[in-house]
Amino acid sequence: MQKQVKGFYELMLVTGASANHFEESLSLLRNVRENLLPHLELKNYTFIYYDLGLNESQKGEISRKCRCKVLTFPFHLFPEFCSYLKCYTWKPLIVNAHIAQTQLLFWMDASIRFFSNFRKFERLLDRARFRGLQSGLARHHIPHTTMTRTFHFFGDEPCSYLPYRESSSCFWIFHNEYFVRRSVLEPWAACALDDKCMCPLHVVDPKVVRTMCRRREGLYHYGVCHRFDQSAISMIVAKLYQEKYEHILMPNRREYLEIRRGEKLGRD
Repeated sequence: MQKQVKGFYELMLVTGASANHFEESLSLLRNVRENLLPHLELKNYTFIYYDLGLNESQKGEISRKCRCKVLTFPFHLFPEFCSYLKCYTWKPLIVNAHIAQTQLLFWMDASIRFFSNFRKFERLLDRARFRGLQSGLARHHIPHTTMTRTFHFFGDEPCSYLPYRESSSCFWIFHNEYFVRRSVLEPWAACALDDKCMCPLHVVDPKVVRTMCRRREGLYHYGVCHRFDQSAISMIVAKLYQEKYEHILMPNRREYLEIRRGEKLGRD
Protein backbone atom coordinates (compact mmCIF):
# COMPACT_ATOMS: atom_id res chain seq x y z
CA MET A 1 0.00 0.00 0.00
CA GLN A 2 2.74 2.40 0.97
CA LYS A 3 4.73 1.72 -2.19
CA GLN A 4 1.88 3.04 -4.32
CA VAL A 5 2.45 6.55 -2.95
CA LYS A 6 5.75 8.22 -3.75
CA GLY A 7 7.35 11.03 -1.77
CA PHE A 8 6.90 12.62 1.63
CA TYR A 9 4.26 15.29 2.33
CA GLU A 10 3.43 17.98 4.83
CA LEU A 11 -0.24 17.00 4.63
CA MET A 12 -1.98 13.88 3.35
CA LEU A 13 -5.76 13.97 2.96
CA VAL A 14 -7.20 10.45 2.87
CA THR A 15 -10.70 9.16 2.27
CA GLY A 16 -12.36 6.07 0.84
CA ALA A 17 -15.72 4.68 -0.20
CA SER A 18 -17.50 1.57 -1.38
CA ALA A 19 -20.28 1.51 -3.97
CA ASN A 20 -23.05 2.37 -1.50
CA HIS A 21 -21.25 5.54 -0.39
CA PHE A 22 -20.11 6.61 -3.85
CA GLU A 23 -22.54 9.52 -4.29
CA GLU A 24 -21.75 10.72 -0.79
CA SER A 25 -18.04 10.69 -1.61
CA LEU A 26 -18.63 12.76 -4.76
CA SER A 27 -20.08 15.46 -2.55
CA LEU A 28 -17.01 15.30 -0.34
CA LEU A 29 -14.71 15.65 -3.35
CA ARG A 30 -16.52 18.76 -4.55
CA ASN A 31 -16.44 20.22 -1.04
CA VAL A 32 -12.68 19.62 -0.77
CA ARG A 33 -12.09 21.19 -4.19
CA GLU A 34 -14.13 24.29 -3.36
CA ASN A 35 -13.51 24.90 0.35
CA LEU A 36 -10.10 23.42 1.03
CA LEU A 37 -7.58 22.89 -1.74
CA PRO A 38 -7.73 26.38 -3.33
CA HIS A 39 -6.76 27.95 0.02
CA LEU A 40 -4.04 25.57 1.17
CA GLU A 41 -0.87 27.48 1.95
CA LEU A 42 0.96 24.17 2.14
CA LYS A 43 2.33 23.34 -1.30
CA ASN A 44 3.54 19.86 -0.47
CA TYR A 45 0.33 17.90 0.02
CA THR A 46 -1.45 14.96 -1.56
CA PHE A 47 -5.00 13.63 -1.65
CA ILE A 48 -5.68 9.87 -1.65
CA TYR A 49 -9.00 8.14 -2.36
CA TYR A 50 -9.31 4.45 -1.52
CA ASP A 51 -11.61 2.29 -3.63
CA LEU A 52 -13.26 -0.04 -1.11
CA GLY A 53 -15.52 -1.77 -3.61
CA LEU A 54 -16.65 0.58 -6.37
CA ASN A 55 -18.17 -0.80 -9.56
CA GLU A 56 -16.47 -0.19 -12.92
CA SER A 57 -18.60 2.83 -13.79
CA GLN A 58 -17.91 4.44 -10.43
CA LYS A 59 -14.18 3.80 -10.74
CA GLY A 60 -14.14 5.59 -14.07
CA GLU A 61 -16.04 8.56 -12.70
CA ILE A 62 -13.78 8.88 -9.67
CA SER A 63 -10.68 8.75 -11.86
CA ARG A 64 -12.05 11.63 -13.96
CA LYS A 65 -13.29 13.85 -11.13
CA CYS A 66 -11.19 13.20 -8.07
CA ARG A 67 -8.02 15.19 -8.85
CA CYS A 68 -6.38 12.78 -6.44
CA LYS A 69 -4.56 9.48 -6.35
CA VAL A 70 -7.03 6.58 -6.49
CA LEU A 71 -5.88 3.35 -4.84
CA THR A 72 -7.64 0.00 -4.47
CA PHE A 73 -7.61 -1.48 -0.99
CA PRO A 74 -5.89 -4.90 -1.10
CA PHE A 75 -8.36 -6.95 0.92
CA HIS A 76 -6.69 -10.16 -0.28
CA LEU A 77 -3.60 -9.35 1.81
CA PHE A 78 -5.50 -9.37 5.10
CA PRO A 79 -7.55 -11.89 7.11
CA GLU A 80 -10.87 -12.78 5.51
CA PHE A 81 -13.00 -10.99 8.12
CA CYS A 82 -11.34 -7.68 7.12
CA SER A 83 -13.28 -7.88 3.85
CA TYR A 84 -16.51 -7.23 5.74
CA LEU A 85 -16.75 -3.47 5.14
CA LYS A 86 -19.13 -2.69 8.00
CA CYS A 87 -16.44 -3.61 10.55
CA TYR A 88 -14.24 -0.73 9.31
CA THR A 89 -11.02 -2.66 9.91
CA TRP A 90 -9.70 -1.17 6.66
CA LYS A 91 -9.56 2.34 8.18
CA PRO A 92 -6.77 1.79 10.77
CA LEU A 93 -4.91 -0.30 8.19
CA ILE A 94 -4.96 2.57 5.68
CA VAL A 95 -3.84 5.11 8.27
CA ASN A 96 -0.99 2.89 9.47
CA ALA A 97 0.13 2.25 5.90
CA HIS A 98 0.63 5.93 5.09
CA ILE A 99 1.43 7.79 8.33
CA ALA A 100 5.19 7.40 7.70
CA GLN A 101 4.84 9.33 4.42
CA THR A 102 3.50 12.58 5.81
CA GLN A 103 3.80 15.04 8.66
CA LEU A 104 0.02 15.20 9.10
CA LEU A 105 -2.52 12.63 7.96
CA PHE A 106 -6.14 13.78 7.87
CA TRP A 107 -8.60 10.89 7.59
CA MET A 108 -12.11 11.94 6.54
CA ASP A 109 -15.16 9.77 5.93
CA ALA A 110 -17.28 10.44 2.85
CA SER A 111 -19.76 12.34 5.05
CA ILE A 112 -17.32 15.10 6.08
CA ARG A 113 -17.88 18.65 4.79
CA PHE A 114 -15.49 21.52 5.44
CA PHE A 115 -16.64 25.09 5.98
CA SER A 116 -15.26 27.87 3.79
CA ASN A 117 -13.47 29.65 6.69
CA PHE A 118 -10.12 28.14 5.86
CA ARG A 119 -8.16 30.02 8.52
CA LYS A 120 -9.86 27.93 11.16
CA PHE A 121 -8.78 24.77 9.36
CA GLU A 122 -5.17 25.95 9.49
CA ARG A 123 -5.50 26.47 13.24
CA LEU A 124 -6.82 22.93 13.50
CA LEU A 125 -3.72 21.62 11.72
CA ASP A 126 -1.55 23.60 14.13
CA ARG A 127 -3.37 22.01 17.09
CA ALA A 128 -2.64 18.56 15.65
CA ARG A 129 1.06 19.38 15.21
CA PHE A 130 1.31 20.49 18.82
CA ARG A 131 -0.95 17.89 20.45
CA GLY A 132 -0.31 14.85 18.22
CA LEU A 133 -3.98 14.10 17.54
CA GLN A 134 -7.22 15.91 16.86
CA SER A 135 -10.74 14.56 16.62
CA GLY A 136 -14.28 15.31 17.73
CA LEU A 137 -16.42 13.96 20.52
CA ALA A 138 -19.26 11.49 19.95
CA ARG A 139 -22.46 11.28 21.97
CA HIS A 140 -22.23 7.94 23.80
CA HIS A 141 -19.93 6.83 26.60
CA ILE A 142 -17.34 4.24 25.58
CA PRO A 143 -18.72 1.30 27.65
CA HIS A 144 -22.18 1.82 26.10
CA THR A 145 -20.92 1.36 22.53
CA THR A 146 -18.16 -1.21 22.94
CA MET A 147 -18.39 -4.98 23.36
CA THR A 148 -16.89 -6.42 26.52
CA ARG A 149 -14.60 -8.69 24.51
CA THR A 150 -12.92 -5.60 23.02
CA PHE A 151 -12.10 -4.34 26.51
CA HIS A 152 -10.76 -7.78 27.39
CA PHE A 153 -8.53 -7.76 24.28
CA PHE A 154 -6.75 -4.76 25.80
CA GLY A 155 -6.77 -6.28 29.29
CA ASP A 156 -9.40 -3.88 30.65
CA GLU A 157 -12.96 -3.78 31.97
CA PRO A 158 -15.79 -1.49 30.76
CA CYS A 159 -16.24 0.24 34.12
CA SER A 160 -12.79 1.83 33.83
CA TYR A 161 -14.00 3.85 30.85
CA LEU A 162 -17.31 5.03 32.23
CA PRO A 163 -16.22 8.71 32.54
CA TYR A 164 -15.29 8.96 28.86
CA ARG A 165 -17.37 9.56 25.77
CA GLU A 166 -16.30 8.17 22.43
CA SER A 167 -14.15 10.17 20.07
CA SER A 168 -15.44 10.39 16.52
CA SER A 169 -13.83 8.07 13.98
CA CYS A 170 -15.22 9.82 10.89
CA PHE A 171 -12.41 12.38 11.01
CA TRP A 172 -9.00 12.28 12.64
CA ILE A 173 -5.78 14.24 12.23
CA PHE A 174 -2.65 12.28 13.15
CA HIS A 175 0.76 13.88 13.56
CA ASN A 176 3.62 11.65 12.47
CA GLU A 177 5.51 11.24 15.74
CA TYR A 178 6.74 8.19 17.64
CA PHE A 179 4.17 8.39 20.44
CA VAL A 180 1.22 8.55 18.04
CA ARG A 181 2.50 5.78 15.81
CA ARG A 182 3.52 3.44 18.63
CA SER A 183 0.85 4.10 21.26
CA VAL A 184 -2.22 4.90 19.16
CA LEU A 185 -1.98 3.69 15.58
CA GLU A 186 -0.22 0.36 16.09
CA PRO A 187 -2.65 -0.85 18.80
CA TRP A 188 -5.55 0.32 16.60
CA ALA A 189 -4.25 -1.78 13.71
CA ALA A 190 -3.56 -4.75 16.02
CA CYS A 191 -7.20 -4.67 17.09
CA ALA A 192 -8.32 -4.49 13.46
CA LEU A 193 -6.31 -7.60 12.57
CA ASP A 194 -7.58 -9.77 15.43
CA ASP A 195 -11.05 -11.29 15.08
CA LYS A 196 -11.53 -11.16 18.85
CA CYS A 197 -11.25 -7.37 19.00
CA MET A 198 -12.76 -5.10 16.37
CA CYS A 199 -14.76 -7.45 14.17
CA PRO A 200 -15.81 -10.71 15.89
CA LEU A 201 -18.10 -11.99 13.12
CA HIS A 202 -18.33 -15.37 14.81
CA VAL A 203 -20.03 -13.71 17.80
CA VAL A 204 -22.12 -10.81 16.49
CA ASP A 205 -23.95 -9.60 13.41
CA PRO A 206 -22.30 -6.22 12.67
CA LYS A 207 -25.46 -4.82 11.06
CA VAL A 208 -27.54 -5.58 14.14
CA VAL A 209 -25.00 -4.63 16.79
CA ARG A 210 -24.40 -1.19 15.26
CA THR A 211 -28.07 -0.24 14.95
CA MET A 212 -28.59 -1.10 18.62
CA CYS A 213 -26.63 2.09 19.47
CA ARG A 214 -29.93 3.93 18.93
CA ARG A 215 -31.43 2.27 21.96
CA ARG A 216 -31.69 4.45 25.03
CA GLU A 217 -30.19 2.62 27.97
CA GLY A 218 -28.96 3.69 31.38
CA LEU A 219 -25.38 4.82 31.93
CA TYR A 220 -24.40 1.51 33.51
CA HIS A 221 -25.63 -0.67 30.64
CA TYR A 222 -22.41 -1.89 29.03
CA GLY A 223 -22.00 -3.25 25.52
CA VAL A 224 -25.39 -2.14 24.27
CA CYS A 225 -23.89 -1.95 20.79
CA HIS A 226 -20.49 -1.80 19.06
CA ARG A 227 -18.82 0.87 16.91
CA PHE A 228 -15.84 -1.17 15.66
CA ASP A 229 -12.98 1.20 14.67
CA GLN A 230 -14.49 4.04 16.72
CA SER A 231 -14.85 1.88 19.82
CA ALA A 232 -11.24 0.72 19.58
CA ILE A 233 -9.54 4.06 19.06
CA SER A 234 -11.73 5.70 21.72
CA MET A 235 -10.53 3.11 24.23
CA ILE A 236 -6.91 3.62 23.22
CA VAL A 237 -6.87 7.41 23.53
CA ALA A 238 -9.00 7.47 26.70
CA LYS A 239 -6.58 5.06 28.38
CA LEU A 240 -3.59 7.16 27.29
CA TYR A 241 -4.91 10.60 28.17
CA GLN A 242 -7.45 9.90 30.94
CA GLU A 243 -8.25 13.20 32.72
CA LYS A 244 -6.40 15.02 29.88
CA TYR A 245 -8.68 13.45 27.26
CA GLU A 246 -9.83 16.86 26.01
CA HIS A 247 -6.24 17.60 24.99
CA ILE A 248 -6.82 15.75 21.70
CA LEU A 249 -10.35 16.98 21.00
CA MET A 250 -11.00 19.99 18.80
CA PRO A 251 -12.63 22.73 20.91
CA ASN A 252 -15.76 23.03 18.76
CA ARG A 253 -16.10 20.68 15.82
CA ARG A 254 -18.89 22.76 14.25
CA GLU A 255 -16.49 25.66 13.73
CA TYR A 256 -14.45 23.59 11.30
CA LEU A 257 -16.59 20.96 9.64
CA GLU A 258 -19.90 19.16 9.69
CA ILE A 259 -21.12 15.62 9.07
CA ARG A 260 -23.72 15.11 6.33
CA ARG A 261 -24.44 11.41 6.10
CA GLY A 262 -26.26 10.34 2.98
CA GLU A 263 -25.79 13.58 1.08
CA LYS A 264 -25.85 12.87 -2.64
CA LEU A 265 -24.71 16.09 -4.24
CA GLY A 266 -21.51 16.83 -6.08
CA ARG A 267 -22.07 15.88 -9.70
CA ASP A 268 -20.67 18.43 -12.16
